[in-house]
Amino acid sequence: MLQPGQIFAGRYCIRRQSASSAMADVYEVRHVLTEHALTLKVLRSPNPGAGARNFALEARIDARLNSPHIVHVQDAGVDEASG
Repeated sequence: MLQPGQIFAGRYCIRRQSASSAMADVYEVRHVLTEHALTLKVLRSPNPGAGARNFALEARIDARLNSPHIVHVQDAGVDEASG
């Protein structure tokens, strides 16, 4: 679990956790450079390799969709510090 004030992936400052599920935690964050308010979804997976592949696929599919009912994906990847 990430803590308020913690910097994640070198660019997101954690504000607070807003949701949690069996697969992921969701946080309100602020981009360190732009100070833009964003939402960060952090995957929790018993199989990190497979989870990362599924998460990347989800991000690519979401990024292609243009609907006011779907969250816009701005960034995706694996945090090197935490894996």
